[in-house]
Amino acid sequence: MFTREDLINALFHPTDQPGVIDTYVHHLRRKISKTVIRTVHGLGYQIGDPHD
Repeated sequence: MFTREDLINALFHPTDQPGVIDTYVHHLRRKISKTVIRTVHGLGYQIGDPHD
């Protein structure tokens, strides 16, 4: 599980807008299976096989 804060701290500059995460997740979902990245409402994103 990755929170939005985790992703901002690890991948982006602190001054980047939080919406940048949505954009990158959208692009990743277009490149890989949409089911690999799951949005967990109020918590963040979970990455992995949805059948696990």
